[in-house]
Amino acid sequence: MNALLMTRLVVALALGPTVSGVWAQDSIETLNEQNAALQTEVYPIPSKHAYKRSDGIGGGGARRLLAGVNDVAIGAYRINVMTDSATQAFTGAELWGAAYDPIRHRLLFNNGSTLMEWPIGGTVNTIGSITDAGSADLSMTGLAFGNGTLYACRNIANEAIYTVDLDTLVATVFIDYDDATFDCGGLAFNPDDQALYMTNDDSDPPGRGLYRMNTDGSGTLITAYPAGQTDIDGLAIGEGRAYLVIDEPGDLFVYDFDLAAYQAPLTSPFSTSEVFSAAAWVTQPDLVCNGATVTFENGIPASFTTRNSGNVFWSTTDELTACDNGGNQTPGSGNAACADSDETNIAGAPYDAELWTNRIDLSSATAATLHFNAAYNDNSNGTGTSNDLFDVDISTDGASSWTNLQRWDEDHWGPGEAASLDLTAFVGQNVVIRYRYTGSSWNWWAQVDDLRLDCEGVPTPGAIFADGFE
Repeated sequence: MNALLMTRLVVALALGPTVSGVWAQDSIETLNEQNAALQTEVYPIPSKHAYKRSDGIGGGGARRLLAGVNDVAIGAYRINVMTDSATQAFTGAELWGAAYDPIRHRLLFNNGSTLMEWPIGGTVNTIGSITDAGSADLSMTGLAFGNGTLYACRNIANEAIYTVDLDTLVATVFIDYDDATFDCGGLAFNPDDQALYMTNDDSDPPGRGLYRMNTDGSGTLITAYPAGQTDIDGLAIGEGRAYLVIDEPGDLFVYDFDLAAYQAPLTSPFSTSEVFSAAAWVTQPDLVCNGATVTFENGIPASFTTRNSGNVFWSTTDELTACDNGGNQTPGSGNAACADSDETNIAGAPYDAELWTNRIDLSSATAATLHFNAAYNDNSNGTGTSNDLFDVDISTDGASSWTNLQRWDEDHWGPGEAASLDLTAFVGQNVVIRYRYTGSSWNWWAQVDDLRLDCEGVPTPGAIFADGFE
């Protein structure tokens, strides 16, 4: 199929009746995006460009926004949202969609169906091709990462939000919305409400804007695009704000969820007009060497990951109530993280609730100790036989495999305890800590609070990302 025929096909697919019965056509930029997506699926072209890490990586500041476009000469920029300044992150690769993975401290991004990674401050690598179950390449236009899962969206049939298995790169439909209603530009995961958000470029009702996407395929309009905007492909969400990133010179738009209004815009770092833009928010790590104690006072930290099954999940609760019952509790006051099988009221339902920390940099540490408060209760009716387990595990390979550090499995009803685990055997590496509550029947709960990591050989505090992100 030649390029001209492909373009005509996209134009034909883009035509559709409006509510008044008059035929309307998508914008030229939207047609170009759809044409590019189709082209990469029909004629996948491997990249022939060398990836170059930019100089000037050092320095601190709030450069937590990453934005890029589908131009290998431009690549991606770090944007300091406090000072409205940008520095080059890397060049030599196209970005259609982007998402930050806090478990491995890397940017995941795609060029059509090709999924790539940039270990923050490192060298770009190609991971492979995103495909369907039949091994056909699927071009994606937006990426999001939340709770250990990579999400992606398409702007050509089947238009939907997909989950992407990071081991096999097989994409499966997660939210199947109406193709005629939504046209996905950017995609982002909001840790505050655990929901996926999308920029919609379709002009038909409900119209262009930022939407929270619901699992039933509907979308809740958060805000319309700023005046004059018809196509916004980059979306990142962090610390209560959404960043809508265009693919040309001009403004990057900042929407505050609490104020329900756009704030002062940032300046686009791009000097030319492109077809795609991508954006991701690099989450501040919450648990770091010699850093602040993680108290869960404001909920599960944004850099932490929860993975839940069987209707038991990690959430936060007043620690003095020990989840939804009295009895044992973690020491102290305020909130704690809790996984409570009693909340299900379903006897015999297996469950597996996991709470992962952010990636912890122990590369320069000479010794490390993890401190936390824990409470565990198993209702074994005095038999001494546990029906559930509360484990603390550690991973040195990005959460692919785990080593157990601590287990509670006794019949227990009493006060919580302060625990300390020596992590010195893992210094020189990057690690992830997992709190895991598992069982096969309706029991009680596990609770954790006040995480603190003391390290030797590391500056204070130990959030020492030399790549410019604090």
